[in-house]
Amino acid sequence: MITMNTTQATFLDNEDRQRKVYSELVRRHGDSYKSLHWHSRQTQQLRFETFLQIGELDGCSVLDIGCGIGDFAVYLEACGIDVDFTGYDIVPEAIKLAQLKCPTAIFEARNILLAPPTRRFDYIVSSGIFAFGDQQFFEGIVERAVSLAQVAYGFNLYRTRQSSFFSPTVEYVLDFCNGLEINRTEVVHDYLHDDYTFFAYR
Repeated sequence: MITMNTTQATFLDNEDRQRKVYSELVRRHGDSYKSLHWHSRQTQQLRFETFLQIGELDGCSVLDIGCGIGDFAVYLEACGIDVDFTGYDIVPEAIKLAQLKCPTAIFEARNILLAPPTRRFDYIVSSGIFAFGDQQFFEGIVERAVSLAQVAYGFNLYRTRQSSFFSPTVEYVLDFCNGLEINRTEVVHDYLHDDYTFFAYR
């Protein structure tokens, strides 16, 4: 469980490390899937499409933790799904691009582990934010996101043996989620061979 008095330094270190990685990617690639370290626009879209299985989003409030340059907000708009969209990211350069791309949404530079929001959201999603994290970061984000979600929290994880990526087993993730205040967990793993998505329902 989150104990900020003992883990704040770790979260700050993780934020600093990830911000450096993604700030450089945004500086180099700008408004591109490459700024988010995705292999292609197609794989990014498949992850977004999978998130739609979480529930009926139309008319709901949606928070995207690690929103990057606002691509999920743009995707929902293109699908004709009308939501009250908020995006948080730790990279200010990405937030500026997101605001330009989708001015009707709310984007903010915020780390929910160090500065949690005061409001809750119907649905919360995170796409790709755990790749360069670690177990403590993962558990902190999931626990905080679940506490902020009214209906469900959806997140994806990369499945690889490369030591440079955080890639926990499905069994570990399910066991951790079962220790939180949720009613059920669903796993989707038929959209990409090296990726799976979890839905944790309150």
